[in-house]
This record gives sequence, structure tokens and C-alpha cells, in this order.
Amino acid sequence: IISLVIITILSIYFDFYCNGKSNKASIFYNLLLIWFISVSGFAYNVGSDIPAYMDEYDGFCQFFSFYSLSDIFTFENRQPAWVLLNIICGAISDNFLTLKLIIATFVNSCIFYFIKRRTRYYFLGILFYSVFLYLNLNFNALRQSVSIAFFLLAYLDFADRKYGRYCAWAICAFLFHVSGIISFILPLLKYVRVNSKSLFLYGIILVLLLLVALRTGILQDALTTFLTTGIEFSGENISNLGNRYADVNGDLVNALNLNGVIVTFFNMCIIIGVIFYNRNINPYDSSVCVGYLVLFVLNFTVPVVFYRFMFYLQIVYICTLSTFSIEFTKLFKNLRTAVLMLLVLVFLYSPFKSLFSVNISSGIMLIDQFCPYYSVFNPQLDHQRLYYFGAHE
Repeated sequence: IISLVIITILSIYFDFYCNGKSNKASIFYNLLLIWFISVSGFAYNVGSDIPAYMDEYDGFCQFFSFYSLSDIFTFENRQPAWVLLNIICGAISDNFLTLKLIIATFVNSCIFYFIKRRTRYYFLGILFYSVFLYLNLNFNALRQSVSIAFFLLAYLDFADRKYGRYCAWAICAFLFHVSGIISFILPLLKYVRVNSKSLFLYGIILVLLLLVALRTGILQDALTTFLTTGIEFSGENISNLGNRYADVNGDLVNALNLNGVIVTFFNMCIIIGVIFYNRNINPYDSSVCVGYLVLFVLNFTVPVVFYRFMFYLQIVYICTLSTFSIEFTKLFKNLRTAVLMLLVLVFLYSPFKSLFSVNISSGIMLIDQFCPYYSVFNPQLDHQRLYYFGAHE
């Protein structure tokens, strides 16, 4: 809460009143980066996936005792680059803190660098990142967070027409997490047209897709079939993922209710409006945000795979959202502050609400995965969290 308040104050001063132009901004921006790295890197057993990664890391520390070189490419449900990173860190130290600090530093540095490159109002971008993605990327999806960091580097080089480096980063993204394959669609998104007619057409198509999917369940059935076929992608066994998300009948967990439809439609309108407003400010980011819009709708109908794919393009959307939030307020001369606060509250409503929503299967709130927070300097265990997500001694 203290972090969010500080970032909000910095955003109001540097982004709003200084209009993104201040020599002192970089100092506070770098301090925020150090803080974000520290909170992530020095966390102790925070997050639902961390106990499993800690347990797995203990095994990698003994790599030279019972693993062979071929295991790097065949380790079950793990991409080779992730296995290699664990082995290298394990050779340096058997303390999981080594791996966690390296990931926290690399991931947050790439995200901060990307946001600063794609929007002049980067403190607001960090505020959105804090609420939208920070917790998941730093305390749950560690493998994917590294993949996303490489994706962002690939994105910047592709936008700068440095295609050789783009390919290198894209391959790295895929070698850390299979979802990194989305890096290779960047050239296609470049040709997505963004204007009033095309956005209206995209909206109509997506609404029809949403209605058909809700009525027939065709997307759920198709994805279930795909996930449970046993296809393997460079160490990632897709069937294992499918069996975790689908039961024996292939029914996927989803929230197909009236309130969900209304909220989804409302957020669709917001995304389309943001894309339309920013289409001339940053055309390429606007085109990529159309891809984010598609994933957003697909995620509502099948909240499994598309949820993870959204993470990649959501960083781009966060930058676009930041630019929109400040630029749009310039239309209201005497009410700029009020309009800005209203916009931020609207944009943050859904992610904040999701943090306090109760998971049907576990019976706990999403925020319980991350709170209470303990660091390596105060290494306590939250027993309720361990009960639901597994313990690590």
C-alpha cells in the first residue's frame, strides 16, 4: 500500500504536472526499480508456485551428481533454458535466494526499461504494472516472467528494425517458457490496421465470438482436446498442463455469468477506446493492443492458456494506457486532476477486485498468495498458504 501511494504521488508530480519532462525523474525511477527488485528478490516463500520452485532448485543444485547433459533438453515440463539457469545458479550456491535475485533483477529491469521506452509517462506505467502484473510475475510465474523479459527486448528491437537481435531474443523467450512462442507473431501484428472502421469491425467480430463461445462452448471443447493430446514442445508437456486445467470430461473452469459478460464488455469498450485514441501517437503499440484485445476476449471464454498469453501483450497495453490517461485529460482544462483520478480508479478497479476474489477450488482470496509478506531477513512461513500450495522446508 505504501509503495502504491508513493508511486501515485510520483506519477501525479512527474507525469501530470511536469508532463513527463523532468531531469529528476530518473533518480526516483531508479530508486523504484531497486525497491521492486528488493521486494521480489528477498521474499521468503511468498506466492503459490514458489515452494515448488524451491524444492526443484534443491534438485538442480545436485545436478552434476545424478543428471546428464541430455536432461537439460528433456526435463519434464521445463524448457531447457530454465533448466540450465537453475543448474548454473545451483553451482554457485545452494541457496534459492541466488536464483530469485537474478530473476528479480533481470525481469524488473527489462520491464522498467521497456515502459520508459514506450511511454513518456512512465511512473503511471509502473503504477499499472504494480497492480496488473507485479505480484504474478515476481511470486508465481517465474519461468514465464523471464520469457516475458526476453519478449520485451525482442519487441523493442523489432520496433527498431533490428531483426537479427529480435530473432535471438524471441528464441530465448521460447526456450524459457513455451508461451514465449507468441514472440514470433510480432511481425504479423505490425500489419493490423487501426482506424475507426477497423476497430468497429474488430469489436463486432469479438462480440459475436464471445456470444457464440458462451452459447456453444466450442472454444472450451477445442482447447481441451488440444491440451490433452500429449503434444510436447521442447520439454513442455502440454498434456500435463491440460490435465491440470481440465477434468476427465474436458470441462474447463470458467465464470460464464451475466456479471462476467457485462464486465468483459465494459472492459472491451475501454480497450477499444484507448487503442483508438492512441492510434496516431504510437501506431505499432496500438496494433499490438488489438492482439491484446483478442486475447482478453478469448481469456473470458477459456480462462486457461490465454490468461498466460495476455501477460506478454499486457505490458504494451500498460504503456498505451499510461499515455492515454495523461493525454486524454488535456481535453479538460479545469478538471484535469479529477478526470485523471477517475480514469485511474476505473482502470485499476478490475485488477484490484480480482485480488480479493475468492478462488472456488481453494476457498481463499488471490491476495492470500502474497500476503502476509515475509523476507529472507524475517524467514517465517504462512501455514495457511503452505496448506493450500505446498510446503518447503
